Amino acid sequence: SHTPQGRVHLVEIYLLRMGLPKCLGEEENMEDVLRMPCTALVNWEDIKTEIICSNVIQKNNILFAKKLDKTLIKVAKEGDKDAKNFDNLWSAPARRKVLYKVLEEWEKENSKKTTVQKLMGALSVPGFMDVKLRVEDLLKRNC
Repeated sequence: SHTPQGRVHLVEIYLLRMGLPKCLGEEENMEDVLRMPCTALVNWEDIKTEIICSNVIQKNNILFAKKLDKTLIKVAKEGDKDAKNFDNLWSAPARRKVLYKVLEEWEKENSKKTTVQKLMGALSVPGFMDVKLRVEDLLKRNC
């Protein structure tokens, strides 16, 4: 279960136990969804909102950016610095803006890089588990 296929299989089993939505379609399964670009998800905006509003991911925005794509570290560091400056004082809107910018830049990448599987991998950091579970719930409702 330590191979990427093994992890996908475990996610599938978990989602099947939780009850896969009927709206995934008969021939579509979670493996297909994991390969999709995030921007192709019907409820991608809801998923982004879930991530952007997470205090734990706001606090660890550089780690989240690194897990998504190492090229986003610079975007996160600049945003983090701005969010903590004298004008913004690490306010909630300033923290959310950092994550919004990170996800916005990530969306510009090649769609082969911006898959649901890559996003779920970035959310697999132990401290992000609550958010990952909420995103999985949203994925199940992707209809």
